[in-house]
Parts: sequence; C-alpha cells; structure tokens
Amino acid sequence: MDGPRSGSASNPVVPRVRACSSAAFGACGCIHRYHRFMSATARAAAAEIDVTRASSATLWSLRLLLVLCVAIPAVVFALFAAYRWHAAHQNATQHVDRLVGIAHEHALKVLDNNETLLGRVVDLVGTEDDATVRAAEAVLHERLGAMAADKEQIQSIWVWGADGRPLAGNRFHPLPADLDVSDREFFRWHRDNKGGLYFTEPLVGKATREPFFDMSVGRYRADGSFGGLVSVGLYPAYFRRFHANLVNGEPGALVAMFREDGAVYSRMPGDGAPARISTDGALMQRVLASGGVGAVIAESPIDGRTRILSHRKVGKYPMYVAVGIDVAAVRAGWLKEMAVLAALGVLPMSGLLLAAVIAARRTRQAFDAAQRLQAETAARQRAEQALFQSKKLEAVGRLAGGVAHDFNNALMVVSGNLFILRRLLGEQHARYTDAINRGVDSASKLTKQLLAFSRQNALAPEILRLQDRLPAMEPLLAPVLGSATELSVQVAPDVPPVTADPAELELTLVNLALNARDAIEGAGHLWMRAYTIAQRAETGRQGRWVVIEVRDDGAGIEPNVLEHVFDPFFTTKQLGQGTGLGLSQVYAFCQHGGGWAEAESTRGQGTTIRLFLAPAAPPAAEQAPAAATTDGTVAARVLLVEDNPSIAAVLEETLESVGCSVACQESADDAAAWLDVNSPPDLVLTDIVMPGHRDGLDLARHVRQRYPRLPVIVMTGYSDRMEELATLEVVVLAKPFAPSALLAAIASLGIGTSVT
Repeated sequence: MDGPRSGSASNPVVPRVRACSSAAFGACGCIHRYHRFMSATARAAAAEIDVTRASSATLWSLRLLLVLCVAIPAVVFALFAAYRWHAAHQNATQHVDRLVGIAHEHALKVLDNNETLLGRVVDLVGTEDDATVRAAEAVLHERLGAMAADKEQIQSIWVWGADGRPLAGNRFHPLPADLDVSDREFFRWHRDNKGGLYFTEPLVGKATREPFFDMSVGRYRADGSFGGLVSVGLYPAYFRRFHANLVNGEPGALVAMFREDGAVYSRMPGDGAPARISTDGALMQRVLASGGVGAVIAESPIDGRTRILSHRKVGKYPMYVAVGIDVAAVRAGWLKEMAVLAALGVLPMSGLLLAAVIAARRTRQAFDAAQRLQAETAARQRAEQALFQSKKLEAVGRLAGGVAHDFNNALMVVSGNLFILRRLLGEQHARYTDAINRGVDSASKLTKQLLAFSRQNALAPEILRLQDRLPAMEPLLAPVLGSATELSVQVAPDVPPVTADPAELELTLVNLALNARDAIEGAGHLWMRAYTIAQRAETGRQGRWVVIEVRDDGAGIEPNVLEHVFDPFFTTKQLGQGTGLGLSQVYAFCQHGGGWAEAESTRGQGTTIRLFLAPAAPPAAEQAPAAATTDGTVAARVLLVEDNPSIAAVLEETLESVGCSVACQESADDAAAWLDVNSPPDLVLTDIVMPGHRDGLDLARHVRQRYPRLPVIVMTGYSDRMEELATLEVVVLAKPFAPSALLAAIASLGIGTSVT
C-alpha cells in the first residue's frame, strides 16, 4: 500500500516532527487570513460618511407660519372650551342642587304628614289597655282606613299591643291570628326606649308580602308602662315614582333616599341597588361629616358612573336624600357644543391655511425636489448598508467555516503524528507529547467555536447531568451579565439527565444571558433553574419533561413582539446590534433535544424562557472497547477514503500501527470502483467532502445498498447533512478527532481481533 511509513531509515521521529510543524504553520496561515479579513471589514465599516442636511431660513419661516395658523386658533378654542366646561360643570351643580331641594321638600312634607298621622292614631287609642283596644277593632279599622284613604304613600296603619300582636289596622278585619312583630327591630326599640320616632329598614310585610318601611311611635299606658306602638308603613315605590318624574329621564341621573346608617329606602335607577350603603365607605363618611348639606363628585360602586352628587338631611329625621347627574352626560352636552363651534371655526382657519400654502408653494417646490433627492440618496445608502451588513456576516460565516475546516485538517495531521510519536518515543518524553496534546485540544475547541459562529458545527450529543452542568456555567455567565446583575442557579435533585451537545447548551444559555443583560436596566437578577414536569394533556405533549427556566426582572417584551421572538432573523435591536438568530438557536437546541421552547413576559415585570427537553434514555451497560488502548492490535481490513494526502497518510499509518490492513482511495468514485472489483473490507472509513461525482455520503449509501452489514465510519466537520447520515446508520466522527477516538470507534463496532 502507498503512503508514509513510520520506519524512517535514520530517525523515525524526524518525519513526524516535520509533519506536525508543517500542519501547525498551515493552521497559523488560516488564522492570519481570518484576522486580515476581519481587520479589512472593520476599516470599511469605519469609513462610513455622515452626511448632514442644510437648513433653510425661508422654509423654517413658512413652517412657523403654518404652525401659527393652526396653533393660535387651537389655543383660543382650547381656552374657550375650558371656560365652557367650567360653566357646564357649574350649571350642572346648580341643577343638582335644585333637584335635591325639590326631593328634600317632598320627603320632608311626606314624613311630617305621617308623623302628624301617627300622633292622631295615638290620640285615637289613648292609654287604653290591649283588651279595650282590641274590643274596638271594627271601629278602629274604619277610622284608620279613612285616615289612609287619600294618602297614596301609605302602605298600612297598625296599632300593636304590648305582646307584639295587632290590635287594629286599616288593611285587615278581622286581624290575622298568627301575625306577630315582637321579633321586629322597631318593636324591641320602642319597648326598650320610651319616646321617640323610629324608622325601620326596608321590610316585607308578613301579612301583605309588600315591600315597605315603617315610621313608628311608642304607646304607653296611664301608669307609664309600655303598651305597644303605632306604625305607619310607607311604600318605597311611591318615592321612586316621584324621583323618576323629578329627573325626567335624564341619562345617568340618580336619586336616592336612605337612612343615616346606610339603609336604602329608594334608589332610581334601581338596577343592582344595594340594600345598604356601608358607613365605612368614603362617600358615606363625607355625607355624615357634611352637617346635613353637601356636594361631591364620586364614582358609584354599583354602575361605575362618575356623578356630581348633592345631598341633604331631611329635616329632623335620620334620613337623607341625594341627587346625582352623570358627569358623562354633562360632558356629552359640552362636547356637542364644542363640536358645533369647531365646525364653524374650521372654515376661517382653513382659509387662512390655504392662503399660507398658496404663498409658500413656489418656495416649497424647490425644497421638495431637493428633499426627494436627499431621501432617495438616504434610502439607497440604507439599503447598501443593510446589504453590506448581510454580505459581511455571510462572508465572515463562510470564512470562519473555511478556516475551521482547514484548521481541522491541520489538527488531524498534528494529532495523528503525535499519536505515532507517542508510540515511538515511549513514556520518557510523555510530558512533551502531553503538552502538544493539550495544545491540540485547545485548538479543537477554537475550531468548534468558529463552526458554531458559522452554524456549521457537527453536533456531538452527550448525556448531561444538569446538576453538574448548570452550576459549572456560573463563572462563564457572570461576566456576560455584568457585576450589576445577580445570578442564581438552582437544579432540583430529581432532574434526570438529558441528551444534548454541551457546546450548544453553553451557547444557548449565553444567548439567553445576553438577552437578559440587554433587558435589565441597572441592577437586576437572573434566575436559572431546572426541574421536571408532567406536561399538561391539552398541549398535546404527554409524558415527563425536563425544564430549564431562565427568568429575569428586566423591562419585559410587548405582546405583539413576544409571539415572534423565536423567528429566525427577527430582532428589535438597532441595525448592527443583533442578527435575530439568538433565540432561534435556542429553539433549535430544544428541537435537537426532542423538545420545544416557550416565552412568557409581562411588560415591566421581566421575561421567562422555558426550555423543554426530553429526559435521556438510560444508558446501556458500557463495555470496555477492544482496541481502546494504544498498545492493542486490531486485525481488520480497512478501506480509507480521504482526498487530503497528509490526513490520509497519518490515518493510514495510525491504522497500520495497530495491525490493520489499509487500502487508500482519494475519492468516493475511486472507492466505489475499488469495491466493485475487490472483496468487501471489514470497515469503510470515509470523509464527506471530496472531489468527483460522489461524496462520502453517496459512498455510504452505495455501501449500504451493496453490503447492508458493512460498518461505515464517516469523518466530518460540518453539521448540515447530519440528518441524512442518521438514516444510514453510520458512525460519525467529528473533526478534529484523536487517533484514540478512531480506535475506540472501531472497537465499539466489534471489528477485528483485539490483542492487548
């Protein structure tokens, strides 16, 4: 077979060292080209020209004239509107005062008449005992009926005995046998308090089942003992009818009559009216503290209307009347008046504007042409800048990917020759070879970062314990957030492992931290926690999920923006400050992990991003790889397909060093032809990107069709065709990889015979 051999005639170490040096210089050249490109891009961006526009005194004067044509009439109109609003409010207040005066006089007259009526009934029955009064029930029924006949406000007149049973009344004869008011509040009050007038709260008659409220006075025997009482029931509906006529259907008008403890007797409108107004409320407190007369502007807790409300105490009685007019109705009348005035004022103001426009037309035409030219120039510059930015990012991404690919090839050469050097030099030079190996590992991380930037990195998912990973990322995220933002990380102990690429997880959390830093103004807090949930059935995603929740206390996101945050290239940042790919990478990471992402935010209260990942399947029992040590031997026939001579040489020598028989081909076309004329090997090891009609992926398909059980290992540094590779059931090695990783992959396939 062709290819370099480790057995140099003079010193076998020298060719290996030269190969490492050549690869290292090639890698330095890649980095130098990348640095020169970025420097040139920065210089080009710094060469942008700031063009300022010249101002014109003439155009400024014309604009000032136009503004004054609108501003002066508008100011005059606003002042007049304010004056008319004040007058409308004052007129409404006076109107309310007149209405409440009428309601007060009406209520006072009714209550005075009823108090007189109570006195007449008390005089009628005198100080007689209950038996004497009951004996005259028929006569009293007629007399009481005559007293109430012409008074539509009266619901009933009763004479009650000392035991709370009726002695006479105008509504019933004979009296109901089971009627008893000894349990009523007004009866107990008169029994315990001698003298005085009592108003009940609104009641429903036990005999009539009609709503009413009572005015009552006590009745006392000749010896001064309690002998019962006399009550006159009044219809609340009588007052409501009067109040409705009083306001005559004014929209939003309110008339109410209520006791000083808040019990409501009458309210118009009655929809939703409460039985009692709380005396602890601000409105009742102001009414009670007003001295019997007052006016307030208050919002009704019943219908939410704001009213100009005036109230008065009804004479000596513990009763208030209140009248209110809806401020919205007052405002509607005022707006109607202002609309008429505005319509009349538009005509002269329009004429003034037209005159100013005609006078300025010729001057404006010249400036319009200049402004159009300037606008077109600015639009073209913005389009060119946006195109330049897009092309710059695309070029940088391609260059980064190309640099990483070349760098990977150089690292493959260094790593392979280092593997041979270790076998040749033995352990006495281990500290030198270990130092080189550490440098190779660091360079490998650099290429992964470059590929991540160009979005061409090959994913290497692992089973990750979040209990270890998330706390370990605090030193990385803290500098991203800054010293003013506090970071808290919490992982529940029962969170199962997940399958993810560690680098992608790191990039995802860095993206979220950057967004949180931009959202937090000044000092803030970022909370990161992981837990497990059983997803709700209505989401259509059953089972158990691992959630990584990242929450900040920043400015939050508007609802119309929130629904687009995971869209690719969607960003609210200024041009050049964001690509719109950060959260789309976050969502892609979740999809790779078998899950999804959700965003929740309230403006002014921060943002929460939740990453839903499927728990990792329990790992299979690990077996010690047959060729995992550098001292083992693998007896296998390998078809190596690689177009880079340096990489092919080092891979060939690595495989031969452990006992493999290697056939090298420079393209997939040559490898397919080789398979057609030779017996199948034990393993096909191929790169993807190669010259010719076929690439490594086509070769893998060809092998699968012809030899379904033949193991295939594919080497690649890109991720754009990973899904196609997954369908072919091949082993993927992400470049750059160490020779030990290649041997471990061969051993995991159970190829050849391993001898330690």
